[in-house]
Amino acid sequence: MISVFKSDQHLGIDFHRLHTKESLMKESTKDGIKGKSKVVKGKVKAIAGRATKNPELEAEGQAQEAVGRIQQKVGQVKKVFGK
Repeated sequence: MISVFKSDQHLGIDFHRLHTKESLMKESTKDGIKGKSKVVKGKVKAIAGRATKNPELEAEGQAQEAVGRIQQKVGQVKKVFGK
């Protein structure tokens, strides 16, 4: 395939740079984001469990929220220690 572009840029987007930004993200930031995601998913599950009167789904959601909060705290601790 012949490319008319001289680099990995296409329409002004430097795809190589986007990839490296992700790899430069600190572990503490990744843990915080993943933790927040789990908290939100857990809240949704818990609410859905209450709405459908499904105690198992509600408990699963509450557990997932707790795991997410713990992961967020791990990220905060890593941030304090510079990781």
